[in-house]
Amino acid sequence: MKDPSLGAAIPCSPGSGVGRRRLRRAAFLAAGFLLAAVGSGGGFLAGIGARRRSAEGRDAVRRPLPAGARLRFAYPEAGLPARPVLRWKERAGWGYTSCWLKLPVTTPGHPPHVAQVVSYRSSVPGRRPAVLVSPILGGDYALAGFAAAALARRGYHAAVVLRSQSALPEDEPPAALADVWRTAVIDRRRALDWLCARDDVDSERIGALGASLGGVSTVALAAVDSRVRALAVLFAGGDLPSVLLASEEPRVRRYVRAQKARGLTPSELTAALRRSLAPGILHLAESLDPACVLFVAARRDRVVPYRTQERLWESLGRPERIDLPTGHYGAVLYAPYLLDAVAEFFARRLNPR
Repeated sequence: MKDPSLGAAIPCSPGSGVGRRRLRRAAFLAAGFLLAAVGSGGGFLAGIGARRRSAEGRDAVRRPLPAGARLRFAYPEAGLPARPVLRWKERAGWGYTSCWLKLPVTTPGHPPHVAQVVSYRSSVPGRRPAVLVSPILGGDYALAGFAAAALARRGYHAAVVLRSQSALPEDEPPAALADVWRTAVIDRRRALDWLCARDDVDSERIGALGASLGGVSTVALAAVDSRVRALAVLFAGGDLPSVLLASEEPRVRRYVRAQKARGLTPSELTAALRRSLAPGILHLAESLDPACVLFVAARRDRVVPYRTQERLWESLGRPERIDLPTGHYGAVLYAPYLLDAVAEFFARRLNPR
C-alpha cells in the first residue's frame, strides 16, 4: 500500500525561500528512500565518509537522576494494562504486519488523552525484542515508519509513537512547553506498557530509537524508565534552549520569532525555556550508562547545531559514536548504512535469539 504521506503536494511556491528548502528536503528524503529500497547496506554511500568511533567513556562517572525527575514524568496509569481504544489501518508488509492504535493516558493535571502508536509486529516467530521509535520534530511518520519496518524485518517488534500535540506552539508562551515535554515522555512510557504486556515481546529486551527531537525524547525516556536497555540517538543535541535559539529549521525559527514578539529578549527566552524544560536533557543524560548508547552526529548540521550534539554526547558519557559528513536532512542518504549500524548495535545490546 502506498504511504499517503509520500508524494504529497508541498503547500508553498517553489520560488520562495521556504519552498526551495522544502523541495530540497523532499529530494533528500526521496533519495534516501530510493537508496534504502535497493537493499540493506546498499546505496552508493554505504558508509563512505562516515567516521565510527568506539566508546570513549567506559569509566565515565555517572550522576544520579535529577531530584524529582521520575515524579515529573509519572502518570496515573503506570502499571495498568494499556488496552487500545481504537485500531485501524491494519495491513501486511514484507516481514511484518502493521496497524495504527490509540492508547488512553493522562498527563497529570490535564484530562486524559490518547497516545497514537503505529505498531510493526515482526513475522519472526517467538518472543522477540522490541524497539520504540520516536520521530523527528515535525512528527514525520514516513521516516520513522520506514525505520520501524526495517527493524521488524530484522526480527524486532517496533512501535512508532506519534506526537499528541504541537511540539512548538507559537501562540503560547514558553511555559506551555512544560506540558508538551512531559506528555511526550509519558506517551512513550505508556507505549512501553503496551509493548511489555504483549505475549510476543520479551520485556527484558527493549530498545529505543529517536532522531532529532525524537532523540531527545528517547534520552529522557531511557533516563526515567529502566525498561529501556539500549538506545540509539541520532542528530539530537542539548541543551534544548541552546538548540532552539541556534537552529536554522524554519519551524523552530518561527517559534523563536513568535516568542520574541511577546517582548522576550534572547536571554529571557533562554531562561524561560530552561524553566519549562527542566530537568534539562543534559542532566538526564548524565544518569545513563554510556555502554547502552549509540550516538550518531551530523557534522554539517544547522538544524541541530553540531556543537550541541557534541554537548549531548559528552553528557551521555562519550558513548559509541558515528559521525556523518552531512547536514541534518542530507543524513538520509546514509539510511541503509545507519539502519545496519543501529540493528547491529541492538543485536549486541539486546542479544536477540
